[in-house]
Amino acid sequence: MASEEDAMNSQSTETHTEVGEFTSCIHESDKDTKKESELLWRRVKTTTLLTYLESKARIMTVPHLALTSCGIKQSDVEGFIDRTGTPMSSWSKNVNFFDFDCREAETSVGVNSQHGLLDEQDASYMGEMLNRVQTVTDVMECLVKRVLVAELESNNARQKVSLGQEEIKKKSIQIETMSEKLDEMDRFASGTN
Repeated sequence: MASEEDAMNSQSTETHTEVGEFTSCIHESDKDTKKESELLWRRVKTTTLLTYLESKARIMTVPHLALTSCGIKQSDVEGFIDRTGTPMSSWSKNVNFFDFDCREAETSVGVNSQHGLLDEQDASYMGEMLNRVQTVTDVMECLVKRVLVAELESNNARQKVSLGQEEIKKKSIQIETMSEKLDEMDRFASGTN
């Protein structure tokens, strides 16, 4: 009987040990699964942001959609104005890319808190990604503005050239007319002598 009890106790101890090992194995597996799901979730978020950038870039290739996307409107008085109400004449012709490096973290924190509980690492990662996406978006919008300014300057230059050509034609006609009058006067003067 004692040996049966010892065997049962030994078997019970082994079973407890195996259950403990199994439980710790399950906990480790849960941690690994959680890490993998966090990694996959980050990849989904990154893919979403990159898809947004891709669609934004495609929109920028269509002129009227680019203007709408950038919040640029046609004003009767001032020409084009941007979403802040700044007229085209005040837009900067030079893009300072250092301005785009300075982003505030408030935007990313606000957006991250909307999506539920996120750990600090995820929040900082998403904040960094959002800042980069916003930087690229801002650069694209600046480029659209520069294109508009360049097109306007090009149109103005074409108009000046056209006006110059018209003026040259007028002067040419005046010169021809004066030349004909001089010829007439020369013939008249020759006829009277």
